[in-house]
Amino acid sequence: MCWLRIKGRIFNYSIINVHAPTEDKSDAEREVFYDELQNLYDACPKHDVKLITGDLNAQIGKEAIYYCTTGKEAFHQESNENVKRPINFATSRNMVIGTTLFPHKEIHKITWRSPDAHYFSQTDHLLIDSRHVSHLMDVRSHR
Repeated sequence: MCWLRIKGRIFNYSIINVHAPTEDKSDAEREVFYDELQNLYDACPKHDVKLITGDLNAQIGKEAIYYCTTGKEAFHQESNENVKRPINFATSRNMVIGTTLFPHKEIHKITWRSPDAHYFSQTDHLLIDSRHVSHLMDVRSHR
């Protein structure tokens, strides 16, 4: 994890960059990661615009139960097992997952491609406080 604080004219920004454990890691390792993320998030000044970005290893789907935290523009139809922790974290911290808010071509949603180019995935995400979601103008991936 890495924390960067940028002083702005109106708002200060706390940007946390992460690389979450994959599905093959133990539940204990994933729990430790999200505990550390929670502690780092809570250490950020209260009035900063908080952004969490990086590889969350979560394939967020288009399930309606997640629409309060995600948008309708996810790459995947169904979520994988690793999605519960980031969704719960975002919900508990009143955050929105910005990578699923904006409509783009499928190629601009993909953040990982298998070496044989048969499988594609969107596992890199950006989370932002819901009160500052209007600061986002667009979120997409570039090849």
